[in-house]
Amino acid sequence: MKKTKRVKAEATSLAPIREILSVGLLAFAVFLFLRLVSYSPEDPAWRVAVHGEAVRNLVGRVGAYTADILILLFGVLAYLPVIACLFVSAIGLRLFSLAWSKRQSLGLILSLFSLPVFAELILCLS
Repeated sequence: MKKTKRVKAEATSLAPIREILSVGLLAFAVFLFLRLVSYSPEDPAWRVAVHGEAVRNLVGRVGAYTADILILLFGVLAYLPVIACLFVSAIGLRLFSLAWSKRQSLGLILSLFSLPVFAELILCLS
């Protein structure tokens, strides 16, 4: 009995911190989405050297660099980090719950990082 009360007390004391982190992650996902949506290949970034050009990205020069890196790393599936952030934020806000083990969570993360490779292979073969 005492152990369950202590676990419930710890869970309720961490609830505000979890919610703050979840809202912060949600805001990060929105900014990441804005960076990707307003990506322009002509923006100054890692792969393009442009001096004095106006940045077309909604988040500015930092958004242009971030979008370029994400598109370089993930290719077609650059929106996966946005979806993952929204997913984790929804779990943190208790919009729905999952009972996954650490091994299943690791498998999901590794699968998400391997999806761009498979998508590029499919697009190259077709």
